[in-house]
Amino acid sequence: VNAIHQKANFKLVILDNAVTAMTGQQHNPSSPHDTEDSGQQRIDLEALLKGLGIKDLTVIDPYQIKDTPAILKEAFSRPGIGVVVSRRDCALYGDRNKRKKGMPIVPNQVDKATCKRIYACVKDFYCPAISLDGDRQASIARELCDGCMKCSKLCPITAIKTTGGA
Repeated sequence: VNAIHQKANFKLVILDNAVTAMTGQQHNPSSPHDTEDSGQQRIDLEALLKGLGIKDLTVIDPYQIKDTPAILKEAFSRPGIGVVVSRRDCALYGDRNKRKKGMPIVPNQVDKATCKRIYACVKDFYCPAISLDGDRQASIARELCDGCMKCSKLCPITAIKTTGGA
């Protein structure tokens, strides 16, 4: 509020992952609520920010990995105070919801024969499921991968494929 009042020149980035993930996925005031939380009212973050006087508001989906850098660069170049809301459900929270609904979580894998060690999946995405193995080749930990396939979109030689549930 004081930054708005003082007409500060900076950008605030809010990482909205639907829950307070780092302490156990508790709901927070902007979390989507289901029947378990019927007594709570969801706070509309964009309406709150606009109500505070934020005029420069950008909402992004960080999973739009090819578009996000340009959108952020443009938002950061504008003068004055601005807010970027990066909105995507916490992967662990999303996986938990899939399990509750009986939906399968199908992880990805790296085709070692196709992979040419370009490392776009590691350098450009920062997914905790992807690491380099002892041979310095990309590897995906099945227990961490939720099968979003975003890493596969970054691979210029399509070495990342779904396991198909196998």
